[in-house]
Amino acid sequence: MKKKRILHPLLLTLTALLLLTGCRDGAALTPPSAAPADRVEALLSRLSPTEKVGQMMMCGLMTAAYDENCAYLQNEFAVGSFILFDRNGNTAEEVRALTAALKQGNATPVPLFLAIDEEGGAVARFSDFLPPPPAASALGEAGDPATAQRWAADTAENLHALGVNWNLAPVADLGLANGRSYSGDPAVVTAFLRSAAAGYQEKHFPFCLKHFPGIGKGAADTHDDEVTVATSLEELRQEDMAPFTALIADTPATDFAVMIGHVRYDAIDDAPASLSPAIITGLLRGELAYDGVVITDNITMKAVAARYSPEEAALRAVAAGADIILVSHEYEAAIAAYNAILRALNTGVIPMERIDASVRRILRLKLAHEDVAK
Repeated sequence: MKKKRILHPLLLTLTALLLLTGCRDGAALTPPSAAPADRVEALLSRLSPTEKVGQMMMCGLMTAAYDENCAYLQNEFAVGSFILFDRNGNTAEEVRALTAALKQGNATPVPLFLAIDEEGGAVARFSDFLPPPPAASALGEAGDPATAQRWAADTAENLHALGVNWNLAPVADLGLANGRSYSGDPAVVTAFLRSAAAGYQEKHFPFCLKHFPGIGKGAADTHDDEVTVATSLEELRQEDMAPFTALIADTPATDFAVMIGHVRYDAIDDAPASLSPAIITGLLRGELAYDGVVITDNITMKAVAARYSPEEAALRAVAAGADIILVSHEYEAAIAAYNAILRALNTGVIPMERIDASVRRILRLKLAHEDVAK
């Protein structure tokens, strides 16, 4: 892709929706420590509005080597997190070169997150040179939660060796297709999640529970279509939410993030979960008292993109309470989302206090894993 294709400024029309909704190979991994509040505040005070909004973006890259588009995203938008896919390297050496260059290109005082979806089974990246974990269903069927801890620890080590410092796994959903879930039983899923979390914690490596409040009941794939689940809120609490509830209750919020899915739940809201204040602010932050980082699933998936532009999706997600907006595959969509948030901030539609709340949570997670992030 030529640079000129992503340089065009985007003309945005802000809607009233915001007003209606509230180091490396072989190196040992060292333990994180909770970042003192005064350090978080000191770092927050050093960030410009541009850098703050950049912290709230996670972007995919269309290249296996650091190029002018990577540099543009870092220099112009101060993007705080990137996500890697198979297209980002054919060998371990290529991936290491890319992650090193991205870290070198980070001009902000905040560590850069380089993330990946290394769930195992059908969702495994760089399988030619990165040992893929078994599918979650295979582990669940074998019946030994300790295997989830071993695989999580091994995965953390292997990702760290590539320069990757955040895994967007494990899956906390019940009975998800393609072997992505440990089980359809909330108790079994919870047991395996606790073990997987222990494996990541053992290696001091941040992880991510997904896809709140649970997408296992969906009859279709949100990558391809809008998905609506007809279930009561009480059933959701007792079943799909139960693994999230258990892990959130006994895991420090600086150890992990929560990814929000795009399924709609008619009993709660008519918007996808990722854009729903009732789900993110009401259920996750309110009822479950989770004050860690919330990241959306990719907002260019059909379940969102069928109704919302990247600009509107980003604004709705921030209004709903999300901290990081994920755009996995399109530079133009990522820039549109970024510009929408920055314009809303600069015009007062989004108050600085709202942006600062998200950036504080992101800083706490990053500083808690600062050594891993280097």
